[in-house]
Amino acid sequence: MWGIVLFVLGGVAFWAAFEQRKRTKAFAERAVATQAIILRLETYMPGQEKNRSTPKERRTFPVFRFTDRDGQEREARSRTSYPFDKVTVGQTLDVLYDPDKPDDLRIGTETDNSLFYALIIVGLAVIALGVYGMAG
Repeated sequence: MWGIVLFVLGGVAFWAAFEQRKRTKAFAERAVATQAIILRLETYMPGQEKNRSTPKERRTFPVFRFTDRDGQEREARSRTSYPFDKVTVGQTLDVLYDPDKPDDLRIGTETDNSLFYALIIVGLAVIALGVYGMAG
C-alpha cells in the first residue's frame, strides 16, 4: 500500500515541477531587465512574527526601487530571502520584473530553474521508492 502512496506523491512532485517550469518560462517571456537599488532590508515576511534568529543565520527580503520601461519609479519587495551579509542598502543589482505586475521582481538577468530540477529529482526518487514498495 505504501508503494502506491509514494508513487502518487512522486507523480505530484513531477506535476509541480512542470507547473513551476511553466510559470518560470511565462515570466521569462514577459520580463524586462533593469537595474534596481536596495532601499531597505526587511527581515520577515508580512504576517509573520519578527525574525528571532541570530545575525549569522538571518536572511533578509530586500526592497528595491527601479524605473520601469515607461519611466515610472517603482518599489518592489523581493519574494526570495537572501543571506543578511550578501546584500546591503544602497547596493545596485540587475533585476528582472514583469511589466504587467511590477511587484514581481527577481534578482539577476536570467530566470532560475533550480526548483524545477530539485522537484524532478525528488519526484524520481519518490517514484522509485514507490515502485520498489509495490514490487516488494
